[in-house]
Amino acid sequence: MMRSLVDFGLGASALALFLATLALVVQSTAMLLGADGKFRISDHRPRFAVVVPAHNEQTGIADLVNHIRQHLNADDRLIVVADNCSDSTAKIAAKCGADVVVRDDTSRVGKGFALEAGLRHLAAAPPEVVIFIDADCRFSISGAEMLARACASSGTPVQCLNLMLVDRDKTGQSRLAEFAWRIRNDFRPTGYARLGLPCQLFGTGMAIPWRLIDPSDFATGHVAEDLLIGLQNAVKGFPPRFFKSATVFSYFPESQSGRAMQKRRWLHGHLSIIGNQAPKLIVQAWRARSLGIAALAADLMAPPLVLLALAHSSFFTLSISWFALSGSWLPLALAALCNGMLAFSIIVAWFVCGRDLIGWAELREIPLHILMVLRASIGFLRGNRSAWVRADRASKTG
Repeated sequence: MMRSLVDFGLGASALALFLATLALVVQSTAMLLGADGKFRISDHRPRFAVVVPAHNEQTGIADLVNHIRQHLNADDRLIVVADNCSDSTAKIAAKCGADVVVRDDTSRVGKGFALEAGLRHLAAAPPEVVIFIDADCRFSISGAEMLARACASSGTPVQCLNLMLVDRDKTGQSRLAEFAWRIRNDFRPTGYARLGLPCQLFGTGMAIPWRLIDPSDFATGHVAEDLLIGLQNAVKGFPPRFFKSATVFSYFPESQSGRAMQKRRWLHGHLSIIGNQAPKLIVQAWRARSLGIAALAADLMAPPLVLLALAHSSFFTLSISWFALSGSWLPLALAALCNGMLAFSIIVAWFVCGRDLIGWAELREIPLHILMVLRASIGFLRGNRSAWVRADRASKTG
């Protein structure tokens, strides 16, 4: 009886790990064997607005405003939302030519509330497309216009390539973190795009047609409001698409504490979304018979790579122990299969987008990276959920 119960528990765990890894394997296979398709962009240049949420950004806001204005025509708009600022962000942004919305409401703290304020400001004379970019990001050449054209053509939300870079001029910067970022924001959505499947929204470098925007949808203090908006649009029949020809980029925070805070915020947001949204998406995918929504659910359920690897390693260790005690080989075989799937995905990811970053020297960073993720995960399980706190900015922006 006891053996049957343990076998059942290990089998259920193996199934969960298999499903959590399946999206990554599909994406990896597409990256290895597939090819990028063409994303048709509109010949018509839509009127677009760029919305920038900004909290105490006085040191870099002038450079950002001047950068974005180079991408705009006379009919386009730049909205800077000075969100609960205690510095000169609003004054400097206005002086540089931005349309500034000042929001002072400490009872509703979060990026989503800032975006809501900017969108309500636009409602009096709405554009055709709204582009969202964080205050520490910069567009690639013609990136804003190309993103707007892609959004106008698809009629759905569009996410461009969002890269966070290690500053090669700084010491102590983690190439391993940049590799993990590439997997999340480039490798995985590109894999899905090659199969004609939708992607998640990443919060910056995303464009949404005005006709799909309801400002109240953004009015949330959730630390992963971007994921929520993308999933809500997918359920409504407008799944986000990935557009790799345009890029927004930024740099990792310079301090270790800043990087840890950023990692904690992302991790907590992702884990909370998994618990709240994944079951709903699965039900919706079944009801609508939607492969796209099912693909988004599978992608969402995959935890950050470090947590997934730790789960695989722990399950493999348990399966070996149980095999030694009982001779039951099926859990061990399932564990080996799941570990093989994960190993395949990591090797493909390194081959496709990590060879210029990761060598033997970078492998020494793995224990520190694991420790950072574990601390954030333990805090989440204890109920110490991350709120919207501005992380340190890198001094280099472009």
